[in-house]
Amino acid sequence: TRRPRREIIGLPDGEVPALPSDVFDCALPTIGRKSLVLALTRQIEQCAATMDGPLTILAAFQNIRWFAPAIARRYARLAADNPFVAALGIDMPSEPAPGVRGTNLHSDELFTQQWTITVVGQHYFAAVIARDLGDTGADEDRRFEFLHTHNRELVVAAARSLMQRVVPSITPQR
Repeated sequence: TRRPRREIIGLPDGEVPALPSDVFDCALPTIGRKSLVLALTRQIEQCAATMDGPLTILAAFQNIRWFAPAIARRYARLAADNPFVAALGIDMPSEPAPGVRGTNLHSDELFTQQWTITVVGQHYFAAVIARDLGDTGADEDRRFEFLHTHNRELVVAAARSLMQRVVPSITPQR
């Protein structure tokens, strides 16, 4: 069951959504095909690549197969210029690209239905928050319920949801 919709600024202080798409309770998503969600995601990645100042970039790819070599190179470049870049997905290694923190998701958890990118900076906030609708058939025909937003509260809420799943790195003790 879904919770009743709240006002967009109605996220209680300190609430971390269990899933990024839980912010759909605060802002109405739309439905689109994979190609649209992919284009919006790339737009945010390109914008992040041109930003001055440190950014935190978190992305849920559903599965390692969507973290293709070209995407790995793009995220390695983002990690070279920003203090924290993470990628989440089924079979995601701990470092899927140089400098990128990886988090493996289990195939049975709801988090694997999320396709989300969040970019948080001092003066820049952007996210594509999407939930797979579970379509079968051709990959390019898959539909997602999604929200493309620059609303600080929604972006930070989705980023915090992703961050709670990021596995901390193990630092050797001296």
